[in-house]
Amino acid sequence: PQAHTFGEACIYHITFSSTDDDGGSTSTSEDVVIVGNSDQIRSAGYWRHQYRGRGKIHFSPEELQCYLDIVGHMSTFFNEEVDVSTPAAAEDVLNPAASRGDVRVQFDRQLLAVWLNFANGAIEYDELVDTDFDLVPDTELITFLCAAEAARLDENTPDSELEDLKDLLEAINLLDDSST
Repeated sequence: PQAHTFGEACIYHITFSSTDDDGGSTSTSEDVVIVGNSDQIRSAGYWRHQYRGRGKIHFSPEELQCYLDIVGHMSTFFNEEVDVSTPAAAEDVLNPAASRGDVRVQFDRQLLAVWLNFANGAIEYDELVDTDFDLVPDTELITFLCAAEAARLDENTPDSELEDLKDLLEAINLLDDSST
């Protein structure tokens, strides 16, 4: 058996191959997602600052791009419906002034921040989050994100439902008091 340690949070394409003693061989490839090891969930404003690239930045350009690659790989919404494949595109989505009161744009901002927190390792995909504001975590993050993305993708979802989901996403992004 071979072991490999990945040094940085990113997506890695790996190939497994084997050859038997008769010369037969086979191989298979998979993508491996390695997330960061942060212990602090950050707000959408924090992430905008990081992707804006001014002032004190905590990540290298390569790390920020890897986080976007993780988001694009894990999300069924980002890059298919809303482009966040580059730091400039992500900064546009994270810019609160871009919403002009549009709940869908506000939703996208909070959704991207949750995915970035996941990529940074601050929240696990199977971590329970509170989805009914009763202060009791009740739903795995990935289950909630899938449902939220499905609602956002459905053009018949009323704005009031998207507003509620946006509020839940924002609450996740503000779980740590020191995230601003």
